Amino acid sequence: MKPTRKWHQQVISGMLIIAALLLTVGALLRESNAVHRPAILIDFYPVERNESGEYRFTRPTSHILIPPLSSDAVVLSFRTYSPSPLPERTLTLRLDQRTSLSLLSGPVPRRLMLALSPAGAGTGQLVTLETAPARAPQDRRLLGVFTDNIVLRPLSPQTWQRFALLALAPAMTLLILLALRCGILAGACGASIVAGMGVWGWMVAWGATFAISAALVFDRMLSRGRGAL
Repeated sequence: MKPTRKWHQQVISGMLIIAALLLTVGALLRESNAVHRPAILIDFYPVERNESGEYRFTRPTSHILIPPLSSDAVVLSFRTYSPSPLPERTLTLRLDQRTSLSLLSGPVPRRLMLALSPAGAGTGQLVTLETAPARAPQDRRLLGVFTDNIVLRPLSPQTWQRFALLALAPAMTLLILLALRCGILAGACGASIVAGMGVWGWMVAWGATFAISAALVFDRMLSRGRGAL
């Protein structure tokens, strides 16, 4: 009776630890995704390609939606210009319908960088690009300006989420092995293997942690089942 109860306690302990791991990883991923959400392009023409890579033309009025921020300010940056044979035009940027910047968009590329506070944390913020329409030869579209490399990044990049995910994987592997009474040596070896796998990223490390945990719990269940027979 006592061995069966002890086995049940070990399995329950392992399952609780795995559940705690899942909740921890989920919370860290949610925070990380909130910080690294991409900007949403509205009323841009479809993606085109040249020898330098992908780009888009805006319409005479286009928008960039900044998703709700978690807590920190972000920087919106992109490259823009009015390539030949399109004429030079004034490009006006508005933040939530307020004029933020007006500049002359000509044949020389510029990289614009806008620092945005987390004031729009609830609904996000809307950056509007306005310019006079123009047409290129053999192109019926009303074109705005050329844009590429549109990037949204934290003003003060936080790397603690990725570091925490990498550090927690071997620590939790060690804890699970100790909880299942595998011994300190086995726990240290397992944690070292998981830490080494962190070189390929946190997903690989956590995959190894879950694989080791599931294999141990399954092995204990089979062993106890064979013992009962």
